[in-house]
Amino acid sequence: MNKSFYKLTISLVLIISALVIILILVVSSFTTIWLHTYKAFTKEKLVAQITVSEQFTDEDGFDTFNIVYSPVDDESALVRLLTNEGGSSGFEEKSEYMFLGDEFEVGGQVIKFNNWVTLLGFDTIYKVTKIEGDFTDVEQARNAPERSIEELNGGVDPQWKYLQENEENLDFLVDTVYGSSASKFILREEKIYRLYITEDGFILDELD
Repeated sequence: MNKSFYKLTISLVLIISALVIILILVVSSFTTIWLHTYKAFTKEKLVAQITVSEQFTDEDGFDTFNIVYSPVDDESALVRLLTNEGGSSGFEEKSEYMFLGDEFEVGGQVIKFNNWVTLLGFDTIYKVTKIEGDFTDVEQARNAPERSIEELNGGVDPQWKYLQENEENLDFLVDTVYGSSASKFILREEKIYRLYITEDGFILDELD
């Protein structure tokens, strides 16, 4: 009786221990998958740093500002397939521009993969193609002597246009191909912003 009880107790302990280990492994696996999913869908990649001067008035009375655009040299190899630069992604060195307006906008082209592709580790593909100044007041914009816009990295390549026109043929891999931009108002003091690419496109964050 005692022997049988002892064997039964040992068996129960072993079974419970095995179940606990299995449960821990299952929870651990789900946690790992969840963390990977969270990381994949909340990832922000630094693209550039943008220094914006304080706003001033030019000799014609228009609001004006200077921008220093400093790209970050950290591109995906996949970007090279969508540029005209051969073995390079075509990212430029630091550039300085003067714009008319009271806000600036920076943007470009984005390829967003389907969720299952993102989970495999493929990041959103992007290319910054322009930066510009603009007026929030429509009349000021109409009366401005010229539009303040600069092309970056060679502008929009034909490959991007082709992908956008034939997006439905790639829907098993690509969620969408689109243009994205982010903008900020010009203030009375110098500001530094960082441009990021996310799953939702470009965003600008002020550097504290």
